[in-house]
Amino acid sequence: MERSEVSDDPVRFGPSDEFLRRFPKNPSHLKPDGSVSSAVFENTPGTVRMSVNWMAKSSVEDTLKGFPNFGVVMLTAEDYWKERHAIEHTPVTDPPNPAHCDIVGDKPLSVRRRLARAVRGILFSSD
Repeated sequence: MERSEVSDDPVRFGPSDEFLRRFPKNPSHLKPDGSVSSAVFENTPGTVRMSVNWMAKSSVEDTLKGFPNFGVVMLTAEDYWKERHAIEHTPVTDPPNPAHCDIVGDKPLSVRRRLARAVRGILFSSD
């Protein structure tokens, strides 16, 4: 996956901007009660970045396309800002994904647990 460091057109997100985080429907990510675990919010290994799609430029269907047996969670910019995380618009060029953003910040277990509790919606692919 190739991505730009930061979008050429810096974006100012509002507190109600919504972001989708894709996750596999595995017991490590989806609890028996239907809620998600903190594992959904782990950073990319070796970084302080986590990939999401910005709903202003994407949809649930777009985010799940090609990922059978996956789901998405939705959180807002405000949810991430409460944890002192930055949001950077970092569109991906290969394959093209103009909605790609990075949630930037350390995510120890305590933060990941709070993010899991803050989830505003969980949706699954129909595949």
